[in-house]
Amino acid sequence: MDAFATLASFALLLAGLLLPGAMLMRALRVPVTVATCFVGSAVALYVSVLALQICGVPISLATMAAGLALISAVAAGVSACRGSTNDPERRAGTPAATQMRTAWNLFGGWTPLYALFWIAVLLRVWHAPLNGPDIEFRWG
Repeated sequence: MDAFATLASFALLLAGLLLPGAMLMRALRVPVTVATCFVGSAVALYVSVLALQICGVPISLATMAAGLALISAVAAGVSACRGSTNDPERRAGTPAATQMRTAWNLFGGWTPLYALFWIAVLLRVWHAPLNGPDIEFRWG
């Protein structure tokens, strides 16, 4: 029984670290690789924890799994509505600069939101680069 629990935990870990990111990458119409899936899943994990904290819901395996499942389902729905564009024939023969410009243009109306996010991140890094929960311990 212990081997089954270990195997199930490993499968759950892989699903949580790759599946939400894969769904997000398909919805954003960017290449789906292990690296992009991992980064997308990290963002999904961060958003799930942040939403659970804001809503006052305790963070547990069940609530995190539900949050990641919700993010994956919404991303899969968006991807299904928009249609798949991960065709190798479509991307073959186009220069890298054209692919990057196409990927940036696909953000469309979300571009100002992404820009606002990165402006906030850069301002935070500029004004308080070492801020964190252990700042008093390390620098106090």
